Amino acid sequence: MTTAAALFSTAGADQKASGVVIHQYPVTRGGLLVRRYKRFLADVVFVEPEPCGSSAGRALGIGNSEGARREHENGAAEVGPSVTVVADTGHGSGDGNSGSAAGALTCHCPNTGPMVGLLNWPMAPVVCSVSTAPGRKYSHTLEMIQPSPGGAWVGVHSALANRLVQELLDRRLLPQLGEWREVTREVPYGSRGSRVDFVLTRPTGRRVFIEVKSVTLAEPYRAHNVGVITATSGLDPGPDQTSVRPNPSAVTAAPVAGGPSPTPPRNIALFPDTVSERAQRHVEDLMEVLAQGSEAVCLFVIQRDDCDLFAPCAAKDPKYAKLVRQAVSAGVQVLALRTSLRPAAATAHHDKEDSRGKAEGDAVPHCAAASDVGGAGRGADALASVVYLGPAQLELEYGSTDDDDSANLTVAMKKQSRNSSSSSRRCNEGASGTSSRKRSKPKP
Repeated sequence: MTTAAALFSTAGADQKASGVVIHQYPVTRGGLLVRRYKRFLADVVFVEPEPCGSSAGRALGIGNSEGARREHENGAAEVGPSVTVVADTGHGSGDGNSGSAAGALTCHCPNTGPMVGLLNWPMAPVVCSVSTAPGRKYSHTLEMIQPSPGGAWVGVHSALANRLVQELLDRRLLPQLGEWREVTREVPYGSRGSRVDFVLTRPTGRRVFIEVKSVTLAEPYRAHNVGVITATSGLDPGPDQTSVRPNPSAVTAAPVAGGPSPTPPRNIALFPDTVSERAQRHVEDLMEVLAQGSEAVCLFVIQRDDCDLFAPCAAKDPKYAKLVRQAVSAGVQVLALRTSLRPAAATAHHDKEDSRGKAEGDAVPHCAAASDVGGAGRGADALASVVYLGPAQLELEYGSTDDDDSANLTVAMKKQSRNSSSSSRRCNEGASGTSSRKRSKPKP
C-alpha cells in the first residue's frame, strides 16, 4: 500500500538546488484528481471533511488512495468513509458539489489550455489553495499536480506566472532585464488592442514591454532533433503530433557493471501545448513596439523543476515557434525562468531528499495555514511555496525544420547573451556601490 509520503513526495533533479522562495500559499489542501472538465472545473477527492484552518498540520488520511487509484478503472472505489471515487469523464453541472463525481468536491481549475501531459495518471495527487472569501462559488482552486509517480510537481495556475514575475521585479531578482526605475502592469500596446503584462521604464525614459507566459509542457530532450520533436510528454501520439523517429541521442546508456550510474536524461520545457493564436499575436505586438524604438521581452515562467532547457513548441504550434525565432532575430529578448513547486510537506522536508528527488524521510502531506506561522506548528517552512531557481538555457531551434534565418538567430542570441551579462554586471555594481570603469588618478 502506497503511503501518503510516497504519494505527495516531491521529485526532480533540482530539489536540492538553492533557490529563493517567491510565493507561499496561505492555506492549502492535498487531494486526488478525479477529473478535469469544462476547462475551468476539476473534481478532487479530499479525505479531510473540512479545509485546513486552525487545525492545520494534521496529516491527510490518504493511506489507501493507491487502492482507490488501482480500482478507478473498474468504475468506483472506496477511498475512505463516505467517499467514493467514480470513473466519470462526463460533464458535471458545475453548480458546486451537485455536478461533481460522488464524494468529490468541485474546484476551480485556473488553466484554459489542454494541460497536455498533466492528466494521464488517474487519481494523480494535487494541491489546492483554499479561500474563505465570501461570495466565491468554488472555495478551492487547483494549484499544482504531480502528473506521474515520483515526478515533479507542476503549477497549473496560469495567472500565477504574472504574480511570480511581479515578485521577482519587486525584489530586483532579474538582472538580465537591466536597470529600470518604474514598473507598470497591464498597459495597452500594439495596433491590435492588446495589453502587455509589464512595462519597465529605464532611467533614460526608454520603455521595455514584457509579455509573460506560463509553461507546463515538457518532454525528454533530444539533441540534434530537427524534424523529430513530438511534444508527447508521455502521451500516445495524437492527430496533432508527429511520430517519433529513433534518435540515438535520446537513448540513455546502460550502466556498466561496477561503473557509475547513467546520467538521468534532461528534460526540455515547451510552450505552447496547443495552437495559440493569442500567443502568436503577442509576439507580433512585441516586434511592433520594437520597431517603434522600445525594447521588448518575451518571458516564460516554467512551473516545474525538472527542466533546465526551454524552447518554443514547434510540434504544437509551428507558426508560434517561427515567430519567436523571428522576434529574437529582430531584437526581442527571450528569457525563461525555472521554478520549483513545493507542497507543504515537501517544503518542510525537501532537504531530506537525495539527488534524484526520492524522499528519504517520512514526509506526510499536511494542510498548512498562514496562521500557524510562529505558532506551535512547523511555521513558515510548512507552507506550500514556489521557489525561483534561475534562468533556463534556450534552445530556440529545437524541433524546427525551418533554418532560413538560423544564422541571424545565432548572431542575435550571442548579442543578447553579451547584453544580459553586461546588464547583470551593472546591476551588481550598482548594488555594491562599485564600478568597473577605470578611474583616472588625481592630479598632484
